[in-house]
Amino acid sequence: MPDVSVGDEVLIRQNKTDKLSATYDPESQQVVSKQGSEVVVQSKEGVEKRRNVSDVKPLTPTSSQAVTVTDRPLRNRKPPDRYGVTVTH
Repeated sequence: MPDVSVGDEVLIRQNKTDKLSATYDPESQQVVSKQGSEVVVQSKEGVEKRRNVSDVKPLTPTSSQAVTVTDRPLRNRKPPDRYGVTVTH
């Protein structure tokens, strides 16, 4: 059973029409109230839906929002000593 509370952004499970359709509706909705295993969610348009808590999934931030990757340092490259070339920078 997912741990959701009032104010959380969630995704709602949708009926699959074929094997390629998504399990959850891609539009996020906000939890308005929770009583036991029942939650009421509200869409951005203001439509409220009552669902069981097992039919909702807490929305997690995407990996690009959660972690920022810094550039790695480049190594100093030089030709092998056997070529006898000396490079000065």
